[in-house]
Amino acid sequence: MDVMESKETMYRPLMAPSDFADDDSQTSMSDHASLLRKKPAWPPALEAVEYVDADFADSFNSTSIYRGPPIPEREEAWDKLTYKHGIEVPESELAGLNRSPSDNLKKVPKEVGDGYVGILEVFHQLHCLNEIRMYTWWQVGKYPGTPDGLSMSPLKNRMHVDHCIESLRIALMCWGDVTPLLIRLGGPAGAKADFNTHHRCRNFDKLEDWIDNNWTVK
Repeated sequence: MDVMESKETMYRPLMAPSDFADDDSQTSMSDHASLLRKKPAWPPALEAVEYVDADFADSFNSTSIYRGPPIPEREEAWDKLTYKHGIEVPESELAGLNRSPSDNLKKVPKEVGDGYVGILEVFHQLHCLNEIRMYTWWQVGKYPGTPDGLSMSPLKNRMHVDHCIESLRIALMCWGDVTPLLIRLGGPAGAKADFNTHHRCRNFDKLEDWIDNNWTVK
C-alpha cells in the first residue's frame, strides 16, 4: 500500500465503509453489522476484505511511484493497478445489484458459466484516475506519443475524461470520508494543512490478490 504509512494493522469483518467505530463501542459495531446485512449490493470479494490502520503519505512533497511525469516504471505501475480481469456474477445475485436479466447485460462465455460479466468498481475508479492523470500530462507534452486510452478524437477523449471526473465525484460523495484534516502551525506560510491523515482502510493488496486469483473473464 504505497500511498500510506502503516502505524498498526487491525483486521476486522466488513462494516459500513464510511464509518468505523472505536473498539470499545459494541453498540456501534452491532449497528454497522446490521446495516451491512440490510445493504442490497452483492459484494463478491467480501472474503478478501481486511482492514489496516495507516497515515496517508500525502503531503505536497511526498514521493510515490504513482506520482509525477510519465516514465516507463510509472506507467507499468499504473497499468498493474488498472488492467484487471472480470468476474462472473450469478443471475441469482442480480437483484442485489438492482439489475435483472431483462436489462440486456453481457453474459460470460458459455465455457465459463451462465452468469454475467462484472468488474469490481474500485478498478474502474482507478482506471478513471489514471485516465485523468494521462490526459493532464499528455496536454503538456510529456508523452512522446499518444497514451493508451487517448487514441480517440479530441472530443471523445474529452468526453471520456469528463465521464471519469464525474465517476470519481460520485464515488467520493457516496463514501463521504469524514476524517478530520488538521492544520499544522509553523513554516514559511505560518500554517498548512496536514494531508497525512489517519485512516482505517481496506487492505488493497488483499483485494488485488483476490481478483488476480478469482477472475473468470478476460
